[in-house]
Amino acid sequence: MKSIAILSLASFALVDSLEFAIRKQVRPQLSSRISRRDAFDTSVFTDDGSAYYLNISVGTPGQLQTIELDTGSSDLFVTDSTAPFCRNNTCAGGTFDASKSSTFQVVAPAAFNVSFADGSTDSGDLISDVVQIRDLVITNVTLGLAHNVNPNTGIQTGLLGLGYSVNEGGALNNGIQYPNFIETLVTTGQIASRLYSIFLSDIGQYGSIVFGGVDTQKFKGNLVTLNCFPSGGKNVRDFNLNMPNVTIVDANGTVTQIVGKINTQYGFFDSGTSAWYVGEVVFNRIIDLTGFVYSPNLGLAIRTCADISNTTAFNFQFGGWRGGNSTRAPLRVLLSQMITPLVSVTGVPYTDSSGKQYCALEVLPAKSDFNGVWGDSIMRAGYFVYDLDNGQVSVGQARYSDQSNIVAVQAGPHGLANAINQPKYAQTAQTYPPAPFATAFSREASVYTTNNTIGVATVSTATGSGSLRSSLPAYTNSTSRATYTSVSSNGSSTLDYSDRSATPSSTFSGTSTYESISTTDSWYSSATPDVDEVSFLKARVAELQAKLDSCGCHY
Repeated sequence: MKSIAILSLASFALVDSLEFAIRKQVRPQLSSRISRRDAFDTSVFTDDGSAYYLNISVGTPGQLQTIELDTGSSDLFVTDSTAPFCRNNTCAGGTFDASKSSTFQVVAPAAFNVSFADGSTDSGDLISDVVQIRDLVITNVTLGLAHNVNPNTGIQTGLLGLGYSVNEGGALNNGIQYPNFIETLVTTGQIASRLYSIFLSDIGQYGSIVFGGVDTQKFKGNLVTLNCFPSGGKNVRDFNLNMPNVTIVDANGTVTQIVGKINTQYGFFDSGTSAWYVGEVVFNRIIDLTGFVYSPNLGLAIRTCADISNTTAFNFQFGGWRGGNSTRAPLRVLLSQMITPLVSVTGVPYTDSSGKQYCALEVLPAKSDFNGVWGDSIMRAGYFVYDLDNGQVSVGQARYSDQSNIVAVQAGPHGLANAINQPKYAQTAQTYPPAPFATAFSREASVYTTNNTIGVATVSTATGSGSLRSSLPAYTNSTSRATYTSVSSNGSSTLDYSDRSATPSSTFSGTSTYESISTTDSWYSSATPDVDEVSFLKARVAELQAKLDSCGCHY
């Protein structure tokens, strides 16, 4: 059964997430008030690779909520306890009962409205209440209370969006833009700028997110800083980058290029999406090279898990606005990191006729050859710094370590470079301004710490308002905002799809071998010529932005 794990927050040092049990919060016991913290370190968890979750408390007394961590959207919202959907369906992250909170206020009735690319929608009131993450309590936080929910997955949870506030659902749909969570941390003096870093770690392991800083023990080599492409040639309001070069190295050491100058992909790193979305030509090339078979019935590329190579790897290069070939961020992702075991909605493994379990490849075909989304199947191999104030994203190879060293990042264009002491790896300064802070619906917020912390756990059997649920059905094929697609085959847990005959030199046995990487590797230095980035702005970004603006969607 799937366990929802909880994000915990602590100051300055990584806390062992297993030390903290889930419990319903009562009125917090106050400890010393704080004026500033340099950086906030948290833990995130997934047990099947489909999405990453965090635990927060909302209201007075606090009501526990499990919500998804999403870099591809901008709203913080929880699910209303009176939502009609929750009467007969799974609201797995718990619900919020406004009548039980003494600090609840409605900021703007019916002003919260967000739509996602997978067809999911959430709408309701824009509210204000106390929000707690582990020991940090913030008053007067503006967030959405979703009453009308329509999850394409069939399972409803709240969400913490960490994008620019200009992309909030209300801002896109009715012009209502409020200070979102990352902006609130800045305006209350908790962090110096709109910056956070993410280390997702591997499936079944705890990762972390740091607000206002980086963990230098969670990446190896150098962080490469890339300028995000401006939206519509005006300002930076998305995390758009490009992917000018991708090669596959198979178990025999044969290198095959699958993305290059003629099919450079543009997209962004999205923690709310599990898969890598590619054009059909590239998708077919990938499954042909890796021995997977596409099942139209499942909408997935599958192969028996035991026959998947543990040495085949994808070598990515990412670029940014006006970066040129001199600034490319390399990332090496093992094929074994891009798969998830295939199970039924009741958790029964799908197997072939001999009893071997199938795995699904977390690479899915997209409608466009040029516009993509780079989800958790890629992000688990890396370390990512989202610097909203400077319109930049930094990329490094993940280090799978239990050690931690949190370093605060100061405001300014050189804050990150100075913090990690590697300024030569930073790209030239962003020439387009970032989207500004929200000014409407600003509320005076205060911050304090409490001794009653919200901890981390992987087991909880309680359901209903202000609680967590672990007994979720197992799903695969996660897309935007963790779009789970249940797998079924007329009640049978056996699939008859034949395997390719490729025999890898080593097989996947449940663990992955992570290799070191550096910018001097031969696959990195043999980069293809730079693409025409100006043409991209005129053709690709404008096209994508027009589509998003017309539907009011988020990825």
